[in-house]
Amino acid sequence: HSLRPELKLFERHIARWDDYYNAPADIANRKLDAYPYLGPGFTFTCRDKKDTKLLHGLFAFNYSAVVSCGIS
Repeated sequence: HSLRPELKLFERHIARWDDYYNAPADIANRKLDAYPYLGPGFTFTCRDKKDTKLLHGLFAFNYSAVVSCGIS
């Protein structure tokens, strides 16, 4: 669930790490799995490609980007 109220309308469309990667059981981490799976330029990605337009222009310039984009 989104901790940001302004994302509540979109959160069900935002892809998370567990949508793209299933870690082996010995290193799995639910908290990391819940982070958004971001594209290039800190863009949100969709769980379903048909919803891409819904997230167009939305970016994650905060700590949640670290899992996808690393530390810059």
